[in-house]
Amino acid sequence: MKFRYHVLAICISLSLSTNGFASTVRSDIAYQTYRDFAENKGVFQVGKVDIPIYDNKGKLVGRLNTAPMPDFSSVDSFLGIGTLIDPQHIVSVKHNGSYNRVSFGGTGKNPDYHRTSYLIVNRNNHRSRDFHVPRLNKLVTEVEPAVMTDAVSRGAYFDSQRFPVFYRIGTGTQYIKPVNGAKKKLHNAYGYLTGGTVGSPKISDWSFVSPTLDIYNKSNGALGNFGEGGDSGSPLFAWDTKRNTWVLVGVLDSMVPAGNRWTILQPDFIKNVIANENTDPAVVLNEKDKVLNWSFDSNKGTGVLSGNNGNNQSWTMHGAKGANLDAGKNLSFKGKKGTLNLSNPIDQGAGALTFETDYVVKSDNGSTWKGAGIIINKGVTVDWRVNGKANDNLHKIGGGTLLVRGKGKNPGGLNIGDGVAILNQEANADGKKQAFSTIDIVSGRPTVILKDADQIDPNKIYFGYRGGRLDLNGNDISLARIKAVDNGAMIVNHNMDKAASVTLTGKGINNKYNDQAFLGFFGEKDSALTNGKLDIYYKPPVDNAFLALTGGA
Repeated sequence: MKFRYHVLAICISLSLSTNGFASTVRSDIAYQTYRDFAENKGVFQVGKVDIPIYDNKGKLVGRLNTAPMPDFSSVDSFLGIGTLIDPQHIVSVKHNGSYNRVSFGGTGKNPDYHRTSYLIVNRNNHRSRDFHVPRLNKLVTEVEPAVMTDAVSRGAYFDSQRFPVFYRIGTGTQYIKPVNGAKKKLHNAYGYLTGGTVGSPKISDWSFVSPTLDIYNKSNGALGNFGEGGDSGSPLFAWDTKRNTWVLVGVLDSMVPAGNRWTILQPDFIKNVIANENTDPAVVLNEKDKVLNWSFDSNKGTGVLSGNNGNNQSWTMHGAKGANLDAGKNLSFKGKKGTLNLSNPIDQGAGALTFETDYVVKSDNGSTWKGAGIIINKGVTVDWRVNGKANDNLHKIGGGTLLVRGKGKNPGGLNIGDGVAILNQEANADGKKQAFSTIDIVSGRPTVILKDADQIDPNKIYFGYRGGRLDLNGNDISLARIKAVDNGAMIVNHNMDKAASVTLTGKGINNKYNDQAFLGFFGEKDSALTNGKLDIYYKPPVDNAFLALTGGA
């Protein structure tokens, strides 16, 4: 069998819209520079320091050397008008009343993204400020939330020692402007992200006002840019020397004479929305290994978790009420380890489960759970013995371990963005088993471990934005091609006692061409982790096919 390496050129087109806004940038700097800045591409990789900025003639304009390059992935990747500040909440401006969904991660039309579109279930508008904290229907797995500023007092951002530099990004109507002359329109709104530097504020109270209009003024930095009408909701970030991190300062609410104004984050309002409005009282067991029977009335949208074995503790929870997903509230489990026994199907709506201690989640009658997802804290293991619903994904984040031990063929999917998932689904009486219908491995943080090769059809595994690890654990899998969108995908074998293998048998990405490309990595790169034997076999359906391995092994 021929095994040839080849360089593939991939052209990615962006989806376009017809109204909206973004920014005016300098015409003497390559326009691609502003795009790469906003998407952390090219020289603007996360954590990069001392980045030179050149004009079109190769002359040095300035350097971004005050702070390491921030990670902008917490910003909605298509509209740029919302920023994640909690696994289930974004911030923006309330006059943005027409957007209903957000997405995170890479852009483009690669079908392997299998990306999630997060539905806004409550806009949570501030009463007086142009500010809101929309709640999403699912826990976001692809990215981590931005770090929120804690500097909200008057004059806080005049302190250039603490806040020496500010950056922004956004989408929308794109303009370029020469030093002298009128600006020229390049593109309508929401086509792609651009970004750049922002000068220190002239006003710092509940708002942040900067004279950004003069994009060539050195006070606005090497990549000066001006937010245009419609750029509302896009974020402003600052390097905080006190906390040694980039922080989200505010959201763009308007243009002002000679500049832009951002509404600074409203911490008390945010806290009230997240902690009070969307959360039920925590379940705290004082004795270990107690069983809580969980029943749910779908008509009322409420349920009860009640103890047995002499334990008369009980807790009320809230789930979906009809089509109202926001009626579902988050529920945490603390104290001693315990067991949840589902008495009937649970639909928690936009409510999520957080486990701060070990739990078993099961059902004696095959009942299912559906909700925003689960957070398992680091060091915690949840023995998950219930199946999901068709056309719904279980979203899992947190550094802990999800041990999947349901029975039969689970019609639900898994979307994992952190921690570990061990797939150990058991066969039913008919000998059938399927841990999940599909698996999305995203963010670069998680690891999915196969207890055997029959846990899932490997063709239904997607390595999305920044990928993660699939640990074959000494098993052999065969699939048409590896579905991976970037170089974050890793297929490893952490089993030192048994070799594993991957056999590729299919055609290319659209099943039309014979060529395949894998951008990820075979084998473990982290010297602290086990790197067992892993064999790769390429068996295409035609002789003239080739496989390009661009990541490594």
